[in-house]
Amino acid sequence: MREFTNTPPATFETVWAALMETRMQQAETDRMLRESIADYERRMKRFEETMGAWSNNHGCFAEEYFFNSFDKGRQNFFGEKFDEIMKNFRGAETKDEFDIVMINGSYVGLATMAFYPKLEEACIKQGIAVIKQVGNTVVVNDAHLKVY
Repeated sequence: MREFTNTPPATFETVWAALMETRMQQAETDRMLRESIADYERRMKRFEETMGAWSNNHGCFAEEYFFNSFDKGRQNFFGEKFDEIMKNFRGAETKDEFDIVMINGSYVGLATMAFYPKLEEACIKQGIAVIKQVGNTVVVNDAHLKVY
């Protein structure tokens, strides 16, 4: 046997009221979503600023580490004299920034705390000395040098 409840039939007013209630709920959901997105964007901006500060600090450390490795004012590194030492060098064809670039009458050397493999391979192919930190030491890969 079926049981029937005594529910009044839907009228224009009751349907309209239900739609308005749904619309208000949707507006509240939209507001909460906008606030969440704004909060997320604020947090991401702070995160990006923090990461940028860490990255800049790492870059400064690398520059100072290698630059201070040269004999005081003589631009001498591992027995090799350099005519020019440049900090924060940007290549003409690349957006990369190099911590230290060293040039002498014989060859070019590139020093950084860490090379990504593609850059290191490109340096080796071009005959550029690769100077990097490995653990507590500095490694100089100059077996492939070309005279420029």
